Amino acid sequence: MNGIMDLIGLIRGAYNPQQYLQQQAQNNPVIAMALKMTQGKGDAQIMEIANNLAREKGVNLADFRKELGL
Repeated sequence: MNGIMDLIGLIRGAYNPQQYLQQQAQNNPVIAMALKMTQGKGDAQIMEIANNLAREKGVNLADFRKELGL
């Protein structure tokens, strides 16, 4: 798996998200930190974290999902 197609597959449920993120966290400290931030959190809390992180980067997740057709 690699790149944007992996992300689209992940979002559409083609991959196990937890397993994928754990693999990515081994090589990416940002992903490792994100996983640590979300441990023990509920869905609404994780979504809030994701929206906040995306907003910091100038990304609107709702628009992103629309662009991917989700």
